[in-house]
Parts: sequence; structure tokens; C-alpha cells
Amino acid sequence: MLPDLGREVAIDATAAPAYSNPRRPSDPDAAWGMAHSAQSANKEGKEFFFGFKSQTMADAKYALPLFPTVTPGNRNDSPELRPLLEKAKDRYPWLQPRAAIADRGYDSAANHRFLYDQHGIDPVIHIRKPSNARLYHGIYTHTGTPTCLGQVPMEYVETNTAGHHLYRCQPAVCPLKGSFRGGIRHCDTEYWQDPQEDIRLFGAAIRRDSPEWRALYAKRWSVERLFSALKDSRSLETHHVRGLRRITLHILMAFLTYQSQVLVNLQAGDKKGMRRMKRRIP
Repeated sequence: MLPDLGREVAIDATAAPAYSNPRRPSDPDAAWGMAHSAQSANKEGKEFFFGFKSQTMADAKYALPLFPTVTPGNRNDSPELRPLLEKAKDRYPWLQPRAAIADRGYDSAANHRFLYDQHGIDPVIHIRKPSNARLYHGIYTHTGTPTCLGQVPMEYVETNTAGHHLYRCQPAVCPLKGSFRGGIRHCDTEYWQDPQEDIRLFGAAIRRDSPEWRALYAKRWSVERLFSALKDSRSLETHHVRGLRRITLHILMAFLTYQSQVLVNLQAGDKKGMRRMKRRIP
């Protein structure tokens, strides 16, 4: 019914607060962690919580849940990407994503290489800003675009059969236009970029500075919409259980009942409203 399900997946984590007073913890498996919150007073939109995290893989096109893993709240997101993907592919042999979309919490060279080299999945992951520098390696913008000697981002021209990208200086905006130093006209600068030298910065099969990459990354919000739906209709955050095993069961039941309702809606021919969690009985 959804033949392209799982072709583009979004990965993110959501907090599952413990059923315990954090000042007098009664859940030995829970831990303090940091989560994003729209209501947070922190300027970065983060707040502390006591409990667990659900690392979640969702279909980026349909905003449907695919697979969760659950960890204590103090676990970093980045190392959890690998076990999440491996467990999801083990559970669903048909799952063959072409792109995995995630925010900068999953940014690491190891994750990019794991996705692309071991599974042929394009990593569409927002990368962290370079430390103490405006440019990566002194030459690349945050989208992996090289800059010319005039410190202006170069213009993409083409990609050859080897997968290398040609960039060229933009004479209309380069401050070195028409200038000569040592007989070199700097506005004629060209640069061939090999993505395999740094797929984290440049992108793998999809260029980081391409419209296709930006369109894919915009689908990351599908997993945020899923979290909102699970909290509203499946009590993802509301529970009265303690311990990692029980909270994992609670989250799995939230996923399964959500998936079951979607399946019922699809079987009823309601593809447009497949994510409706309440149906009127005729």
C-alpha cells in the first residue's frame, strides 16, 4: 500500500520523563539528560529532564514510525544512530533507505561513513559549526562550498563522471575581479572537489550545497510531527511505570498501536487520512 515506505528516513530523539521525583529518584535506570523544548527559557531551546530517551526512526515522506530504541536520558544521540539502524534493518529486511536525515546531534565522521560506506545510505545530517573559525579548514562554508581567494563562495558548475564537482569563482561578486597578482587573474579560479575526501562536509552522492540536499533536510520535521502525534494520541510521555524494560515496553506499545491504526485506515481506503487516530464509526 506504501511501496516507497522507508526510502527516506528521519532520525531524532525525544524525552520520556521518568515516573519518579528527580530529587528523590525511585527509578534506578533513569538519568538526567538534555532535550530540545519550544517552551525552554534557554536561548538554545534546551532544558534538562530526568528519565529516558527514545531514539526513533520514522519515514520522512509519510511521517510514520518505523522503529524506536530506548536509552537512559544521559546518552548522547550520535553513538545511538548505528544500533538504531542495525536493529531496524534486522527487524525489517525490506528496509532499504536511500537517505537518512538527522540534525547536528548525530553529526560525526563515523556516522557519515557508517551510513554511506556500509549501507549505501546518503547521510543528510546537519553538521556543527567549525570551532574558532568562520570557514571549515579555512576554505569551505558550512554547506561544503569552497571559497575563492577573494573569500567569496564559488559557484557550482558541473559534476563529472567520476563524481567530482567543479566550482568556479563568481566574477560579478569577487572583490579581486580584474586584479592581477604574480600574473594570476584570481577571478578565473576553478576548483575540483572530490566528495570522498570528506563526505561529512561535502555530502556523499548528494552535494550538501544542492537544492536536493536542502529539500531532503526539510523533511526532518516529519519525525517532530510524529512525536507530537504520539504524545497527543498514544500517551508517549504519560505513563506510570519504572525501569528501562517497562518504559521500553510502553514506548513500543505506543508505536505498535499507532502503526495498527494507520494500517486499519489504509485498509479502509483512507490513504489521505491514514494518520488519523480517531475514526467515526458509520
